Amino acid sequence: AKEGPQREGQPRGPSLAQSVRDEPVLVDRSRGHTVRVAIADRLGELLGVGADSIKLGFKAQDSRVLDEPTQGRVVDVQPGAGAGSGRIPVRVQVYEGDRLALWATVAVEVLVRRGAVVTREAIDRREMIRAETLLVEERWLNPAEGTPLSFDAVVGLNAKARLAPGTVITPSDVEAPV
Repeated sequence: AKEGPQREGQPRGPSLAQSVRDEPVLVDRSRGHTVRVAIADRLGELLGVGADSIKLGFKAQDSRVLDEPTQGRVVDVQPGAGAGSGRIPVRVQVYEGDRLALWATVAVEVLVRRGAVVTREAIDRREMIRAETLLVEERWLNPAEGTPLSFDAVVGLNAKARLAPGTVITPSDVEAPV
């Protein structure tokens, strides 16, 4: 079972909250400085995107930790490894002066808005990719799926497998021609 947030002096124990996951959304910054905003800022910094280009989804059971105010406190946000599933474990520590006031680990589903090269039409396996079969669109992407390639980097490569119309092209989709 997942462990809940830890406060100084509280025993560690499993959380009994449900594991419903919210869909990724832009972080509401109107409520002021919270752990949720600190996580968004840190992940945006690491992924090289601004506040309007990152969406986060959290489990409902983590809302108490996420809504914790951080004004006048020091917040340490450390993303963990294992982003392959699309969920990133994030360790959060909140300090009041030199006292640890809260620590928790929350799972975050992340989407980032990036320009992506997308297929206009189906491209067969081993077919050379031509400029007229592509377009560039802004898309919400899972950073764990790999960084999309640039338009110029894709043109002239071969598809490793059949690419359906609307596919965002990543490095794992293409190979150099033989």
